[in-house]
Amino acid sequence: NKLQLFGNRNLKFGNYQIYDMSGKLIQKGKSDTNEVRINQQLINGSYIINYSDGDKQGSKKFLHN
Repeated sequence: NKLQLFGNRNLKFGNYQIYDMSGKLIQKGKSDTNEVRINQQLINGSYIINYSDGDKQGSKKFLHN
């Protein structure tokens, strides 16, 4: 399983945290690319990834099914 950011080719996740909808931290790490590999099996549902790379930061909601 992996997540990808689309858009500008220079876009990358940097430091990231993945949370389930109850706020439980599922995974954290650093990615120097626009991809994050998810290291565990996720149950079907909604998740949030927060990421920051220098002065750029963002948050995205994603579904796993």
